[in-house]
Amino acid sequence: MGIVVNSTTGQIDLSASTAGTYTVVYTVSGVSFSQQVTIDGLPTVSASASSSTVCAGQAVTLTATGASTYTWSDGQTGASVSVSPSTTTTYTVTGVDSNGCSATSSSVTVTVNALPTVAISGTLSYCAGGSTTLTATAGLSSYLWSTGATTQTITVSTAGSYTVTGTDSNGCSATSSAAVVTESAADTASVSYSASAYCQMPTGATAVQGYYPLYTTASAANAVSSDGTNHTHELGGVTYYMPNAGVIMYHGTYSLTTPAPTVTGQSGTFSESTGNLSIDSSTGVINVNSSTAGNYTVVYTTDGSCPITVNSSITINALDGASFGYSASSLAQSGTASLTTTPTTSGGTYSAYPSGLSINSTTGEIDLANSTIQSYKVFYVTNGTCPNSSTFDLSVIASGIANNYSMNFDGSNDYIDVTNLDLGTGQLRTFSMWVNINITGTYSCLVGHNMNGYFEVISVNTSYVEYKLGPAILSMSKPSELTANNWHHFVITQNNTAVELYIDGVSRATGTLNSYWLSQGNTAQLSRIGAGMTPSKYVNGSIDEVGIWNTALTASQISEIYSATSANKTKDLTEISGSNLIYWNRMGD
Repeated sequence: MGIVVNSTTGQIDLSASTAGTYTVVYTVSGVSFSQQVTIDGLPTVSASASSSTVCAGQAVTLTATGASTYTWSDGQTGASVSVSPSTTTTYTVTGVDSNGCSATSSSVTVTVNALPTVAISGTLSYCAGGSTTLTATAGLSSYLWSTGATTQTITVSTAGSYTVTGTDSNGCSATSSAAVVTESAADTASVSYSASAYCQMPTGATAVQGYYPLYTTASAANAVSSDGTNHTHELGGVTYYMPNAGVIMYHGTYSLTTPAPTVTGQSGTFSESTGNLSIDSSTGVINVNSSTAGNYTVVYTTDGSCPITVNSSITINALDGASFGYSASSLAQSGTASLTTTPTTSGGTYSAYPSGLSINSTTGEIDLANSTIQSYKVFYVTNGTCPNSSTFDLSVIASGIANNYSMNFDGSNDYIDVTNLDLGTGQLRTFSMWVNINITGTYSCLVGHNMNGYFEVISVNTSYVEYKLGPAILSMSKPSELTANNWHHFVITQNNTAVELYIDGVSRATGTLNSYWLSQGNTAQLSRIGAGMTPSKYVNGSIDEVGIWNTALTASQISEIYSATSANKTKDLTEISGSNLIYWNRMGD
């Protein structure tokens, strides 16, 4: 293009001219003047970056070419400069060449990726002997812990400072703040019981201030007493009763039924896994008698910041087996009697109260022939792991007298005439007999009388046992135990208006008489055995040993009669202590 000069002013348009050396001529009035002019070209300045994409805070080198001196858009000078942009930044450079000409480069953009956010979460403490888990921010490409681990989560069991460096998908890395992990001391606690094994205690007994066995009533103590005397013991102003003199009895020394542990250190709760040990979860108190015998592990768990467990081994031992028995509660004064029920714990000692019973202390065998007739309480005391005792009430009674015959009634016209036996005006009486009769829907009269309208009669049919005293009639349902054509001991007692029926030594029915007739003072009489007067109501079967008392025999006396009967033997009714026997028909013996 050359040089562009304004012909009037001589001004050179540099931007429109081409670099080169030129001669400029100026002519005025025919006279010409000339000037040599050189136009220099602009430098070509370029800029480049060592990396077009970096992580925040990372350095980048910018390089310029094409000039002699350079000034960058961030104010730095030089052909090469270092920058560390925090965000994406565009850079340019202006270069000046040796001719003093300057030019600005095209822009260079450095893209800056933000650093990842890296943090540690988790519990920063653990209990001695334990550990804790630390977790780095999720979603990063890789992790590097200060321990050397490369997983997102680590488990640590050492106190100290921990960091993690995380790298994202852009390759940018950041390191977390330090997480300081501390170790906490474990709870401290100790648990101790007074013993490792406890015996269950006999029912009814109690333990007070370590003394045992004590009872709250004299009757309860005497029920297991071997001397029949009240013994008292005062504790805390309260009177207790002992089975025998002294506090350490034949039961031996027992621990309390509710042993409590001694606990030191951190508070906590108690537990036992089987559910067969009765234990208070708050106090650790064990109810021995409510627990099942066996071996247990009691676990105490503290409730502090670093819980621990303390185990205690506890054994609950059952009482020695002491129950024993003989064939009957009343035994005749002849021969010997051995145990029919033996204690499960052997090796104990037998005794009896009061004196007079000849008993082998080792075997429990009784020499009845050499024992005194009376009632006894027989004792058995064990000497095993958990001493126990048991009692048996036994009466030695007179040997039965011969009984070879009974009276048989044909049900048509047989009866025994007792000639108006006067039973008196009293309101206490007992009728006792042995019967083996046919029982039908029609009443059979066992004993009866009728005179001037006043009668006393005992009758039986398939539904009822009827007792008549004058116009007062009492019907009791026939007990199922009274069966036809079998021998039974049959007793009726009258105590004023109260009537009771015993079959085979056991009370089977009761009733109440109308009191009006009793208040008249009429005399009762008996005329027949095996039939009444009108209608006759004859018995079909056998009757034996008819006894009548002007007293109401006790259940014990009735049992004494029943229990004394054996093959060809019966009770001598004159030996019923304290009774008033007014009539006894041996019925053939």
